[in-house]
Amino acid sequence: MHGLIGRVHSASSLRTLLRNPIAYLWRYGLKWSAPEAEDELLELDAVQFGRLVHAISQEALEHLEASVTYFRSSGEQRKSALQQAIATVAQRWEEAESVPPAALWQRTLTMAGVAASAALEFGHGSLPDGKAYAEVGFGGAQNGGARLPWDVNAPVIVPGTGLAIKGVIDRLDISADGRLAAVRDYKTGSRGVSADATLDGGAELQRSLYALAVRTLLSQVEEVRASLFYTRDLRDVPLQTPEEAMDKLCTALLAASQSFSAGNALAGPDAGDDYDDFALLLPANRQYLSRKQEAVRAILGDAAMIWEVK
Repeated sequence: MHGLIGRVHSASSLRTLLRNPIAYLWRYGLKWSAPEAEDELLELDAVQFGRLVHAISQEALEHLEASVTYFRSSGEQRKSALQQAIATVAQRWEEAESVPPAALWQRTLTMAGVAASAALEFGHGSLPDGKAYAEVGFGGAQNGGARLPWDVNAPVIVPGTGLAIKGVIDRLDISADGRLAAVRDYKTGSRGVSADATLDGGAELQRSLYALAVRTLLSQVEEVRASLFYTRDLRDVPLQTPEEAMDKLCTALLAASQSFSAGNALAGPDAGDDYDDFALLLPANRQYLSRKQEAVRAILGDAAMIWEVK
């Protein structure tokens, strides 16, 4: 069990460790995964649609940075870059991925373009003469963009835990003097955290972890602003107390890793929800898990305290 904790983590794997240890064992220990649907594709699922929006946003931003730079671009230049990006990404997607029938695919591209436009427009003008980056990998993540402000293989360690993390930051803006950085994670779905949420019971780790990556890899940065941006309703949710959130997260991750290493792979609050790939492995009676939660909390002890953090 201890060996499973030593892997390089993502925000997703750490969320699973915090909120559903048994699924962490199944996914990362036993390497189980949900089967892919083989039906004819009529629409992209939420994950695929998010990938499409990210790809269009990245293509448009990199085009602007290579020409006029994002922060100096005009509205017309951003609109033109977006249209070119949609065409480029659509062709690339059609060559490599399954796509819906033509009419539905065009509708999907239109919707993705609207979401990508929202992401591209938000924050423009906030850092004059700054640099903008898209899909910024860190901690060894090789699935990000090519333009990076740091060494992608440099390690990022969660303080006090020994846990190494990796990931891809959707958007990173750095001021001209290098002292301010803005980290933004795009969300294309409708479910979101509240404005005053910090860790959301361990369900929202990206803002804290991505801010940590920036502070670790860019020593000249004095302030990091981290937020989630919901493209559907144009809602930006900044992390209000980053230092406090990071302290609580470090404490929670240390407790969770120690508990898991001791063999406590139990079902947490995410077990059996609509996003649990392993729901079929759980008791059919949902009330069973509810009845066991008091006992689960008693066994996990400090590792379960994160579930109550707002």
